[in-house]
Amino acid sequence: MTFGATTTGFNRKLLGDILTAVQTNHRSTFGAGIDVAIAAELGQLDGNFASELAEAWELLETAYNGFNPEDASDYLLTVLASLTGTQRRGAVATRLVTDGLTGGLLLNGGVTVNAGSLFAVAGRSDLVFSIDTAVNNPTGSPDIFAFSATCTQTGPIVITAGTSWVIVTPVSGWTGVFNDHDAVAGRDADTDVQLRQRRADELSLRGGSTVSAIKADLLDFANHPELAGINSIQILENTGSVVDANGLPGHSFEVVVDDFAQDGVTHQVGSPNSIAQSIWDSKPAGIATSGSTVALAIDDTGTGQNVRFSYVTPKPIHMSMDLARGPKYAGDAAVKAAIVARGSQLVGGDDVISIVFQSIPLSLGVIDAENYLHGFVAPTSAFNLTIGVRERATFSSVNITLGIL
Repeated sequence: MTFGATTTGFNRKLLGDILTAVQTNHRSTFGAGIDVAIAAELGQLDGNFASELAEAWELLETAYNGFNPEDASDYLLTVLASLTGTQRRGAVATRLVTDGLTGGLLLNGGVTVNAGSLFAVAGRSDLVFSIDTAVNNPTGSPDIFAFSATCTQTGPIVITAGTSWVIVTPVSGWTGVFNDHDAVAGRDADTDVQLRQRRADELSLRGGSTVSAIKADLLDFANHPELAGINSIQILENTGSVVDANGLPGHSFEVVVDDFAQDGVTHQVGSPNSIAQSIWDSKPAGIATSGSTVALAIDDTGTGQNVRFSYVTPKPIHMSMDLARGPKYAGDAAVKAAIVARGSQLVGGDDVISIVFQSIPLSLGVIDAENYLHGFVAPTSAFNLTIGVRERATFSSVNITLGIL
């Protein structure tokens, strides 16, 4: 059997292969009668030696696979992907942003809460948030003031509107914390599977003028950090000569951008011109762009060019259901958080399937869930909600009502 680099890949010597080879060499050198049993002194030496060599072969295989994105992992995959411009995305912490109207810090007159001051979810001392910038009450009376804060741990932690908080960093005159919106959930660092797929997409598509290439360039945050707020991209294309069913003129394409924060209101990409520039740099020559938004791109001659695209339209989902709560019920807040988390997985054009959301409470100590309704303005229908190709369903705990069954 051939070991090492072969025409079909790397064939690693296993511990048994190495031990057999060492024992065979000893018998060849010292005679067939030499005792290489595991209990013999030479056999024990052979075992230790073979074990060390087996580890060396494992390292050789790892190094060999470092050149193959399908087999490389961990740091080697990170380095390999970076050679072609794909960076492993790090973990991001959940952020809480308030408007100072119904959500914010409750401060007595003249009180300042410094950046870095901490507060935590009531009953969850592990879920701690740090104030991003100092918050001051310049008046002489108590009032609520807007703030933003970042969780001290990363990952997709769901914080729903109306969460109860406790102050961790005592500040005289700081008497309360209120959040009127769900927090913008963070994310975990890219897994090997996610990084491997993104590298393949970007490498095979970047620089072309196909629909897939345009999408890949818009999602190439490593080379275009100004686009990092984009959640997803959908591209509609009309290769015919007349207006199609989606309203696109003949021989045109429309980029539908979803860059909304979890609140479904705030755009995360600061300038629409950044989006327009990426589309212009990738689009085919002579093919028109379509969409409801017009932004400016600069061509190779320095001339401004109008580029059309569309932002996805957020469709807030209002939901209600009655629950029969069991003895191990996780609580209304946990059920709402689970529904919001599941809803955040939907992308543009994904329909809202009734049975999917009605069944979520059943894993949180609910015995039965009935009378499920949902809708765009109020919960009025039990049927699936159809989401258009330019729309995305958005979920907020304040739009979820849980009754008693």
